[in-house]
Amino acid sequence: MQEAYDAYNTCLEPYGLQAVYTPGEGESTGQYRGSLSNDEQLKVMQECRSKTGADLVSTLYADISSNPNNVDTAAMQRTTYQCLAKHDLLPQSISESEYLAMVDRGTTQESMTASLKRESEFFSEYWEQTYDGQPNPNFKYDQNTPQGHQFYLCNNDPLNQ
Repeated sequence: MQEAYDAYNTCLEPYGLQAVYTPGEGESTGQYRGSLSNDEQLKVMQECRSKTGADLVSTLYADISSNPNNVDTAAMQRTTYQCLAKHDLLPQSISESEYLAMVDRGTTQESMTASLKRESEFFSEYWEQTYDGQPNPNFKYDQNTPQGHQFYLCNNDPLNQ
């Protein structure tokens, strides 16, 4: 994991950007010098993710960390959906099959980005940032609220909820 983010940061460094990955919270990226616009930063980040595979490695790391028993991805996603439904955390009606289609990351950078965008838009009230790292104006429930905390638990440990 560290090697992937070292390579990612090496790619970001000439643009004055730096990324940090924290288990359970994901990636945060900041600009420590320069004046790239948000769109320019996003483009650089996407290019560096593609070159280094840091996004794929971090996704795999998160999957392994949250699933030490190696429950297959589809079963874990179904369990997450069931947890969200059980705790009334779905912002609108969605079937299990619709949820599974929404969270399917696919195998390419483009499909991963599209999936994250769909998911962040659907669950916008729980995401502090949009899929591309921008502040989310619809954010309502952080982990200090009962609803936000349960959302976090369903997504990070659905087998024990």
